[in-house]
Amino acid sequence: MTSAEKRAKRLEERRLARAERTEAKRLALLDNDSYVDDLLADEIKEETNQKLTSLIENMEDIVASMPVYDSRTRENRKFKAMGEYGLGTEFSKITGLLSGIQYSAKAHKDQMLAETGLSEVLIESTLNALGRRSYYSQNNATIVTAVPANVGRLKTLINRVADTLEVELDDSYLNQASFDTLEERALLKAQKQEAEDQVALNLGLNTVNTEV
Repeated sequence: MTSAEKRAKRLEERRLARAERTEAKRLALLDNDSYVDDLLADEIKEETNQKLTSLIENMEDIVASMPVYDSRTRENRKFKAMGEYGLGTEFSKITGLLSGIQYSAKAHKDQMLAETGLSEVLIESTLNALGRRSYYSQNNATIVTAVPANVGRLKTLINRVADTLEVELDDSYLNQASFDTLEERALLKAQKQEAEDQVALNLGLNTVNTEV
């Protein structure tokens, strides 16, 4: 056996040994219930994300195939999936899908409801239960007060939505503590924006007074 053949043989033996160790480790992990549960949960989340992404793309296709002019923006309407962030990717996508449908033109909305199997009542009820976090309105120069989420009702309704869309949604993070944290962050952001706006306004006034 030549030197090259010996090296090739050693490399192959090492590769096989690594493969055996990897397989042994994988089989050992499969005996671990916690590992298997986590693996299944990740697979379900991935499937849910893919299904929701596909649904949102279908809504965008519906809007693109039926141009409706928006005189306010002076361009054709677009599907805007504005979801609730901070509670997981799946929740953000599913609430974005709902809000996008709710604020679509009637011609688009009718097709979207038919495509998803959702109803206007279910969408509106779910978004109402979701509430709204505080935010700063630059147009009105004021902080718009939050509308608290009805967490118990939201969990019931969002699971009805998930069942209708045939996706599995982990609702374990839908609790009062999570929404309290979201509101705290939203309020701090709104207060910061208000302060920055006030500074900009004062600078503008000072510049005008100096020029006068």
